[in-house]
Amino acid sequence: MIKRCPMCKKWIKRKTVICKYCHVIIDHGNKGIQFIETGFSKIENECKELERNISIKIGFAIRWHKYCSEDLIKHMDKIESIAGKIKDDLMNWGKANKISDEIKKLYNEKANNLYERLDLIQDLIYRRKPTGWEAFCDVFAQFFKVITEKLLPFISFKLIPKPVIAKALTPGI
Repeated sequence: MIKRCPMCKKWIKRKTVICKYCHVIIDHGNKGIQFIETGFSKIENECKELERNISIKIGFAIRWHKYCSEDLIKHMDKIESIAGKIKDDLMNWGKANKISDEIKKLYNEKANNLYERLDLIQDLIYRRKPTGWEAFCDVFAQFFKVITEKLLPFISFKLIPKPVIAKALTPGI
């Protein structure tokens, strides 16, 4: 079933809390609280998934973490984006005087708890002990970096005569 938005008059679903066209809250009583609860419920599920992903290891003889730190941080960014969307909607409702103090208080409590939890998750990510394979790969990556930064310039400029380098770098010769 559908109804018209009281602000923009476009057709929306009857159970809609926020108009998808003008972003006005349709019923700011329990619906605003329901909106926050639903949004933070999604965030809770994302946080649980992220916490599980931190410790997942794969491989049989050689084991490594399934998700690298960068992937986990991107997941945290996704969670912060969801929270930011909720905040933006609440700010818009506040500008239109469509939000109660009870809703603001609930949002602030949930947001503070979320950011404390994300800080703890971030600590878990950065303190996560690398597997043997990851430690080996890290040493290899550092070795390769040293080779490319130190040895290759030495080889190209010390071992190859300068006229050969100049000819190779000069187009059309």
